[in-house]
Amino acid sequence: MYRPERMNKLDAKLAAELLQRTNASAVVGLIGVGIMYYVHRAAVEMRLLLLWSTLMASIFGARVLFGSLALKRLSGREGDDALRFVNVEAFLCTLAGLGWASSVYGFESGELDARFYLRLMILAAGLAFTMNSMGVFKRVFIGFAVGMVLPVAYFLWTCPYLPERDVLLVTVLAYLLMVLLVSGALSDRVRKAMSDHLEVISLTERLQALLKTETELRAAMSTLAMTDELTRALNRRAVIEHIEADIARCRRHGHPLAVVMLDLDFFKLVNDTYGHATGDLTLQRVATALREVLRTSDAFGRFGGEEFLIGLPTLSSEHAMAMAERLRLAVEQAEVRTEFVDVRITASLGLAFYRDGDDSRSLLGRADAALYRAKHKGRNRCEVES
Repeated sequence: MYRPERMNKLDAKLAAELLQRTNASAVVGLIGVGIMYYVHRAAVEMRLLLLWSTLMASIFGARVLFGSLALKRLSGREGDDALRFVNVEAFLCTLAGLGWASSVYGFESGELDARFYLRLMILAAGLAFTMNSMGVFKRVFIGFAVGMVLPVAYFLWTCPYLPERDVLLVTVLAYLLMVLLVSGALSDRVRKAMSDHLEVISLTERLQALLKTETELRAAMSTLAMTDELTRALNRRAVIEHIEADIARCRRHGHPLAVVMLDLDFFKLVNDTYGHATGDLTLQRVATALREVLRTSDAFGRFGGEEFLIGLPTLSSEHAMAMAERLRLAVEQAEVRTEFVDVRITASLGLAFYRDGDDSRSLLGRADAALYRAKHKGRNRCEVES
């Protein structure tokens, strides 16, 4: 049994499949109308033949037009909306079946001529063809088949000049029963195949969603593992790894590299005077101010406490010193506003440049020594390695 939530999608898919076959079915029907017209043009009153042909062509034309419009509107619709389109198609197909049956009555000549058997052959062929094109939904094909065959069966039963009418009638009804059974089996098979197809799609979508969630979780965990929780800058390990990667690129391509060790002046006094909450806000505000100055390619991390480490790849010594000065000014101009007090703070900076044979420890050691000199020389300044 199909689950209700999947039944809607299944009916929508099957309705689209039915409507996509409508054009081919209608074209074949129009060909049949043309054959019927050509064969009977000299044997049937022209006005009656034209009227019948026009009505049949109008039914098939309506099916083509409705099928095209319904396919456009069916996109994204499910359940009841899809079944409404199917019901309209079933109604039009029933009219087509009755139209074919009417040809047996309208074109009857009162004798068993070749045209009589041709009409029966055209109806039998049309029934067999539409079993495939309309069989996606049982109601559509049953409407067409019953609308065609029952009037024909009644004609055969009441026709006075037919020999062995009971044999012919039983044959026609047996053919109808066989076609209905085959159509029902075909419909069930198509529905089962489409249901399995939708199940595969659903499982694939769920799997993709799970994989996406897992990827996002891994990325989030990786980000958390490399990020300082308070300032959202890189943590100590991550920023050192970033600078080590920059050093490797320097060795490979010969690009310049500068590192800045930045320490906030008298930060302990901020914590002792205004509390650790204000101290945390100060660190966050400073990190934001520094990030606004830096490039996306620059490494920026919290080295520890109130100390930050910054990597400046591809900058010449002149541009690196200018960047260090911009960083100092950014801290000096940053203001932390709280409910009770506005806090300003300054920073001391040490700047060092990559030399052949450097590793992260030696490069950061020279930057730290330059920072030590900046503090001894009065703070709120940048010193370059000696």
